[in-house]
Amino acid sequence: MGFRHSVGMTGTQNTMAQQVIEARRRKGVTQSELAHQIDCKQSAISMFERGHANALAQPKIEAALEFLGIPATAIIVPLPTGELEKGSPTRRYCPVFDCPSNIPFSVQGALLVQPNPLAQPTHAGRYCAHCGELLESQCPECAAPLNPGACCVCCGTAYVNIPPNIDKTWIDTQHLRLRAIGLLAG
Repeated sequence: MGFRHSVGMTGTQNTMAQQVIEARRRKGVTQSELAHQIDCKQSAISMFERGHANALAQPKIEAALEFLGIPATAIIVPLPTGELEKGSPTRRYCPVFDCPSNIPFSVQGALLVQPNPLAQPTHAGRYCAHCGELLESQCPECAAPLNPGACCVCCGTAYVNIPPNIDKTWIDTQHLRLRAIGLLAG
């Protein structure tokens, strides 16, 4: 459930992104909620947390750290793995694009990700059982209730942001991976 280090991110930036992830999760704040608090898009938070240092401007990073109540030099202890959360809504999804809890597909050349109905959440539906990310419970753009598809029916926003450098062959690789671990039929 740790942070994945990405090429191009310095040790300080890696630590800062990891601090944001751990503090956000510890506080029970989704990526969408944090994005709303610091006036940016959920996709920018996701990209920053996944190692894209330039996804957030320094003032946004500082605002996130301030909102989460951590100094830039703090060390965050990883989340306990056994705590159960109560009162989760019926529909949630993992915002991490390459998590096995999501199924990628293509519609008219656009790559989309739909939550996998075979992937079961953990911690009473609050955290993803595969990657440990705090699950989202509303549209990242307009905060509308979730529908069963990959996009919001109110504003059309895709629930899961896919980085622009991913191509269609990635879908085939992901499908093979999901079949291998038993999360995709046939």
